[in-house]
Amino acid sequence: MNSKTITDPIHKNVPFAEYLFGPLPKVYCIYFEILTILTFFVLLLFLFIFIFSLFDYSPKSKGFSFVSFLVVILYSLIYLNNRLLNTMCKKSFK
Repeated sequence: MNSKTITDPIHKNVPFAEYLFGPLPKVYCIYFEILTILTFFVLLLFLFIFIFSLFDYSPKSKGFSFVSFLVVILYSLIYLNNRLLNTMCKKSFK
């Protein structure tokens, strides 16, 4: 075995630079799928929090509603990003 190659069950015998910077196998697409699912559930959680904060009429809730709205927008973008990455990962192996 050459000292510049790495052997593991997923990457077989590959040069060190390709091991660090080369493409990953299809099994790593599950990472984006898990992130997409988790982000979706967190988005739903914050969406419910935002909706319930709209029905609270105390002065503090107006600021909380605005922050909740911003968090919903942020998690919507993160969900979309993870879903796009998941789709790109899966389509690249077809």
